[in-house]
Amino acid sequence: MYDASDLRKGLKIENVLKEFKLPLFSAGDFDFTLALNTEGDMTKLEVNGDMGSLDASATGELDQLISPTKGNLRLTMDGPNLGALAKIFGVDGLVEDTFTHELHASLDGNNILLNEAVLKTSSDHLRINGQALFWRRRPHG
Repeated sequence: MYDASDLRKGLKIENVLKEFKLPLFSAGDFDFTLALNTEGDMTKLEVNGDMGSLDASATGELDQLISPTKGNLRLTMDGPNLGALAKIFGVDGLVEDTFTHELHASLDGNNILLNEAVLKTSSDHLRINGQALFWRRRPHG
């Protein structure tokens, strides 16, 4: 595993992926930050992940960090290989191409509202507009 001395040396994403036996979807320096700021009933968050050649960021606000019921999130991700990244989630057969992804979603009670999602590669372009309603199961207990 990694200790603080690894972070001072400049951790590489390919070493993290190898350690966790994950597909190599990126290479280069690994830097990840998370900022939280509570204002009233909501917690604002900002996440920036520089994972070599894969960049991810998210902003938004949630009523609670664990099992939130109200809030909104915006996510952007740019990377070198959509197919390799998808394999981490058990999805095979996607194009092995550079990609950009943008997502805006809102939480309202037990519902996740997908306001917009855009995925682009050099060969494909998928856009979902409007609102889709997804039911999410609440944990028991």
